[in-house]
Amino acid sequence: MANWHMKLVVIRFVRLNGILFTRTSLETFDEVCSSAINEFEELLTPGSNSGMGIGLDTVVNGSTFSGLVVLQIVSILIFTVHNISETEKRSLSYAEILQRSVLLQNALLLLLTLQGT
Repeated sequence: MANWHMKLVVIRFVRLNGILFTRTSLETFDEVCSSAINEFEELLTPGSNSGMGIGLDTVVNGSTFSGLVVLQIVSILIFTVHNISETEKRSLSYAEILQRSVLLQNALLLLLTLQGT
């Protein structure tokens, strides 16, 4: 059960990054982001009833979700923010500037929310 839950978090995280990189389906970002954060928080909860969590009892409950996975997720999000905020060499249209600011806002929101969990 814990493995399936971890895969679900990773799938949602990949979907969020796909939204940020492809710049499509931006209208679903908030919904996917909130569900991914809820799932992520459940994985971080020590001693939950479902046997998941990376808290103090990780060894006891057999969770395979480790601090390394959290570090990888945060590192990918830092790269995502950097990639979006990097200035392009060509001139941007007004629509591209607006879209870029929304993408950057969404990426920073996700990064800071996951770091704060």
